[in-house]
Amino acid sequence: MSSRHWASSPRAQESVPVPGNASTVVMYAGMCWTASITGEGDAGAPAAPFDVECRRAIQRLRTALSTVGTVLDDVLVLTVALRDPSMLAAFDQVMGEFFTAPYPARTLIGAPLQGELSVSAQAVCRAEAVLRRVGADRVSKETLI
Repeated sequence: MSSRHWASSPRAQESVPVPGNASTVVMYAGMCWTASITGEGDAGAPAAPFDVECRRAIQRLRTALSTVGTVLDDVLVLTVALRDPSMLAAFDQVMGEFFTAPYPARTLIGAPLQGELSVSAQAVCRAEAVLRRVGADRVSKETLI
């Protein structure tokens, strides 16, 4: 029996799978965290332009968060890993299509990625929505608040 007091979202894992032994979204104490989500296309597909990968990654992030009743406006911290950190201005332009001021805090990491970027988020998680999504039998409201 696990002593964990957090829950993961199986629906997020189905909607936005991440590689390896990782949950796409986990929730604890009114917060949720996502794994790194990329904007890469299907395996074997040609590389997409940078802005397309950015949009895809943020759309996938939005989808993952929606499985626990959270929206992009609830994001407090956005971590962005870029293969080429000089592309930050281009990322900012696309980010502005999805986020409005006040913007989340952001951490930028230069990393040797397969694709151009990955994003992960820390967000406020709405307990009532979480209970509806993951099922009240799996987690108590007190655990999420």
